[in-house]
Amino acid sequence: MEKEPYEVMIHENGGVFVWLSANKITFRPQEMESSYLINTLRMVWNHLATEPLQITPFKAYDFSDEPVYSARYFRLCLSEFIQELDRRRDLSESDQKAVIHIKSHKNEIIKNLSLL
Repeated sequence: MEKEPYEVMIHENGGVFVWLSANKITFRPQEMESSYLINTLRMVWNHLATEPLQITPFKAYDFSDEPVYSARYFRLCLSEFIQELDRRRDLSESDQKAVIHIKSHKNEIIKNLSLL
């Protein structure tokens, strides 16, 4: 069975989850500054969540030009980013609330992604 592009990318990075930035640079969540990590989590979340669950403000991005950005990859992003943000102690109160919001609705969104 052929691997998905995100699986190949992770394999090429030693089997460790990495985020692929818009500039085609890979980062482990542990390497990302907290502000970049929370904003990336929000961006991924807002593209997956239904409108009532989105966190505003919301800027839409077009991920169609990069095959790595699949529903499965984004599902993995949610888990990996939340896990890393739970370790951080430098989040603002509004960032902490965003993480709590996402965690409380994550399973619902992941369930919907499984249908894709």
